[in-house]
This record gives sequence, structure tokens and C-alpha cells, in this order.
Amino acid sequence: MLGMAVVLGVAACVFVGVVLVVAGPDQAAVWATVAGIPTAAVAAVAAVWAVVPRWPTGLPPELVAEWVVDRPAELGQLTTALVRKRDGVGVSAVTTALTGAGGFGKTTLAKMAARIRGCGVVSPGGCS
Repeated sequence: MLGMAVVLGVAACVFVGVVLVVAGPDQAAVWATVAGIPTAAVAAVAAVWAVVPRWPTGLPPELVAEWVVDRPAELGQLTTALVRKRDGVGVSAVTTALTGAGGFGKTTLAKMAARIRGCGVVSPGGCS
């Protein structure tokens, strides 16, 4: 978003500079206002966008060991089981179990699913 504001600002400056050379300072002042308004709007949105908190999409990097393997298919199946739509209405699972032998990443997968928006109330302890 910030990149778009910078590109728009540079384009507006170049445009106003060309108008200044071709049509004179009076026309350049008018076009500076016209070009400045959308540039300011995009810059304002970029500034707000930068500080708006976002929902986590997975575990923060500092909580994921480097040996953890990303499992997008299994994570997708789990989040689908947790939150799905039935007749157009969102339905949340009361209980969902992950089964398997020890050491295959069930707890890590559950923690990753708990941090995804929409699986329920996200709390430090996980999804509730």
C-alpha cells in the first residue's frame, strides 16, 4: 500500500512539472491540487493500513521451530472441520480431535489452526 502511495506521488510530481513547463505556473497550481488530493488519500490509507492490527495467519515465527514442516493441506482440512458453513450459516465444531502416533505434529497443527481467524475466539491458550 505504501508503495502505491509513493508511485502515485512521484507520478503526480512529474505530471505537475510537465504542466509547469508547458502551461505555466497558474495551470500547474490547479493541477497540483487535482493530483495532490488522490495522492494524499492513498497516503492516508497507507498510513492507517500500517498501524491496523491484523489477525495472525499462523504461529509467529519465534514460536515455530525451524524443523517444523508446513502442512497446508492438513491445516486446511482442520480449519474446515472447525468452521464450516451449513445452509449458508457458519457452524463451529464443538469438539474436533486430531489422532495419530506421537511426534507427528498434532499439537503444532492444532496451535497453528487456533491462530487462524474464524476458528473461534483466539486467545493466548488457543481457540475456544
